[in-house]
Amino acid sequence: MRCVSSPRNLKFLNSHFENDYFFITERNKDLVEGLKSQVIYYSSTDIPENFHSNLIGEHNKFNMAATLAVCKKIGIDEKNILKTISE
Repeated sequence: MRCVSSPRNLKFLNSHFENDYFFITERNKDLVEGLKSQVIYYSSTDIPENFHSNLIGEHNKFNMAATLAVCKKIGIDEKNILKTISE
């Protein structure tokens, strides 16, 4: 699996196949048109409002949201994911 949150990383687009997953922020939706792999969008708003982390900044929320999306896709329970990334 590959996780991309920045347009500068889109050089990977040509190496994706139908059975791959491609994680990208919702704000970059328009950049993956025609992609063969399964696109999974994430956003900083995917993090529950009552979730607390010592990490500050919007970029860290996006990193945590990416982590949440990937871990959920591979079958890890959201409660366990949030517990782990809050530590």
